[in-house]
Amino acid sequence: MLWSPAEPHSAGLRPLFSAEPNGVTLNRVSREIGPDGGYQEATDAVFDFAPPYGQADDLEGRRTRQALLWIAANSEQSHRLPWQTWLLEERRNRPEFAAELFLAAQKALGKELIPVADQMDQRDTPTPLRIVIHQFWWTLSPILGRNKSGALLLRETPRANDLHARLIAEVVNLSPSLEAEELLTDFALYSRGEERARRLAIRALGARDAKSAVPFLSSLVLGENRNALLFKEAMLAVLELSPEDGRNLLLDLQADPSTQPVVASFLNTLREANGLSTQ
Repeated sequence: MLWSPAEPHSAGLRPLFSAEPNGVTLNRVSREIGPDGGYQEATDAVFDFAPPYGQADDLEGRRTRQALLWIAANSEQSHRLPWQTWLLEERRNRPEFAAELFLAAQKALGKELIPVADQMDQRDTPTPLRIVIHQFWWTLSPILGRNKSGALLLRETPRANDLHARLIAEVVNLSPSLEAEELLTDFALYSRGEERARRLAIRALGARDAKSAVPFLSSLVLGENRNALLFKEAMLAVLELSPEDGRNLLLDLQADPSTQPVVASFLNTLREANGLSTQ
């Protein structure tokens, strides 16, 4: 067999398996491609295990399909496979399957996949595939990732409501780079950004200990008077990153309980927790 569970994943490539495939999966794949099967048999079989659009995926079939893809992607002949044709055919028909194909193509082609990824990184490409494309950009370079994901987050209105939130959580926040921190800060302050995605960006800055973001988040706290959820998320992040700045904000902020009962109660709770007098 051309692939084994002991083979390490390439750096930066999201693994297709949440855990290494077990012996049952490997035996099943061996039956599909035969004892002497290789990449051609694997690619012939892989499409049979992709469910039609809209149908629920089967765990057993998914594991078999992904193992077959890895056999194809790790073979010496992997660069000869028609990855671009497959991706363009499947990106709308079966977007989850197309995302798996993209990861396998990334393993097989590396930087040679850039033109195909550029062609597919478009507004009408389904979310699962766009997510793995942007993971690819960040794997190549944090600067490239920031430019590509920044263009999507700050200039593109998504057709899918969860695209921005998933991009923040599954791509940008997973990069430890300064470029990722800067993009998270920019998007947290982006007034036209989708609310849930902005809250995830703010939360990510707190979790990353991004102290450079404190002045920007403080300005967001002082200027945000319409969205209580964003206000609360930013206030908690400031307190986490810089307790002194957070306490100073709590001393300065005022909210009328008659018109802003939620915010007023929230601030009083934080003041009490930080040993400050309530209002």
